[in-house]
Amino acid sequence: MGETREGEDEGPYDAAGPRVAAVSGLGANGLSLEDEVARLEIDVYSNLDGLDAKARELSERARAAGDRSAELRSRLVEADVLARSHDVIAAVELVRVVQDLAATEGDRVVLARCHAIMANALDRLGARVNSLDEAERAVQLLDESSPLHLQLDHTMTLALLTSSFRSGTVSFDLFDRALELAHRLGEPTMQLAVLNNMAWIRYESGDLDAARSTVEDLLAVAASSGTRLNLSTIDTVARVRFEVGDVDGAEALLRAAIDGPDPAPQTDSTALPGALLSLAEIVASRDGPGASREPLEACLELASGHRLLEMEARALRELSRVHASEGDFEQAYRMHVTFYDRWEQLRATEGEAQAAALQALYDTELARRRSREFEQLAQRDPLTGLWNRRYLSDRLPRLVRIARRTGRPLSIAVADLDHFKRINDELSHEMGDRVLVATAQLMRHVVEPTGFVVRFGGEEFLLVLPGCDRDAAAVVAEDVCAAMRSHPWREDVGTWPVTVSIGVSTIGPDGDIGALIAAGDTNMYQAKRDGRDRVATAASPS
Repeated sequence: MGETREGEDEGPYDAAGPRVAAVSGLGANGLSLEDEVARLEIDVYSNLDGLDAKARELSERARAAGDRSAELRSRLVEADVLARSHDVIAAVELVRVVQDLAATEGDRVVLARCHAIMANALDRLGARVNSLDEAERAVQLLDESSPLHLQLDHTMTLALLTSSFRSGTVSFDLFDRALELAHRLGEPTMQLAVLNNMAWIRYESGDLDAARSTVEDLLAVAASSGTRLNLSTIDTVARVRFEVGDVDGAEALLRAAIDGPDPAPQTDSTALPGALLSLAEIVASRDGPGASREPLEACLELASGHRLLEMEARALRELSRVHASEGDFEQAYRMHVTFYDRWEQLRATEGEAQAAALQALYDTELARRRSREFEQLAQRDPLTGLWNRRYLSDRLPRLVRIARRTGRPLSIAVADLDHFKRINDELSHEMGDRVLVATAQLMRHVVEPTGFVVRFGGEEFLLVLPGCDRDAAAVVAEDVCAAMRSHPWREDVGTWPVTVSIGVSTIGPDGDIGALIAAGDTNMYQAKRDGRDRVATAASPS
């Protein structure tokens, strides 16, 4: 534990356990109910084993003692465990119940916890815009008088989601704030959680020197405190060691954590399959693709048994490459077909789960007060944050009616990423998603506030430009092409070119929306035939 100087209250913990001002009831171990809840809220970062049962038991004791806050926070620990165990819909439903009760009683700490756990749950479903909104509310509801470990937890959650959402340079201000809170708290488990997330974001952004330095700090904290690392943290350490050239060390670390006599504790249902995928990549880099078969098959079996579709899809993709490297192209093809099937299942399942989660979330009284915001969120693409077809089908007819009534021009531009399928197939679908997010941000920067951007489907986007005739719309489209060319794609995709072909179309006198979009589509394909990375405007709505 961290050292606290006499006369200073650096946080709710010291060597004897949590310190709190108010004792609402004592358990068999002599700790207050608040202390016990705090311990469970921290323990989700060390080991999930048996934590849900402990949370239910503590909730019952808190209810019997009349401690409503401890009761509700214990139930939220159970919801957190459910989300981390891949039962996200059940987690969302439980959070909704607790949120209703907390809103009635005006308990800001419990409401903040609801938003924090909802943020993590929605992030797991791919609803990134929604998750970031929930994380911001979780931070805003707490103040300096709130439990220090919750201030830390919510700040770390917001830091991680903000960093994951952004493309390009990552700001570590929130992580630095979280690390400051962790030092004040003096709780090794939370210090390790912050350092692990910092190391991972630095690794993901390609800053390997900073990632390695953060990992060294992490290992120093673990060694000095005698705290055992969970499997997700070990995976991060192994990944960084691998990238800086310590292949044997990375392999040994993962094998001990996965297959050793005392396997590392897990804090997420994807921790073990994720570690197996890392191990497969590491051994393949040294011994060739065939060496990765054993961990990949173990990952596939585990993911299939627990319906972890993303992990299953990733294992299938890598196994297809193993079979191809061995000349077994028939089996490689079968694996690849199954991979695409699982990937489509994942997308469909995520969409259905998102809808169910958001419906559960916004069915509450809080959601009804924010119904207008909910409607807007329902019209956003969850990956890119752009408007979706639902929004377009509502907004475009109104713009067409205005154009016909006033004579004001209205143009659209159909934009399609060039060779995007090759990025997905030869790099990864994860990299493809990153390219889509960065493209969306670039387009918004150019187009707004003149107009707005819609994700039309896959790698296709629609720029809607009220007040722009064909020539003005062509200028905007050329600016989008230029922005795409000048973006530092090399940081993500290496030497792969990332460009866009755009077809511009202006509304005709009859106001036919179908013809407007069809003409834009025709021009977009003409731009591709003319060599890609350009704008075409020839065809008119007919």
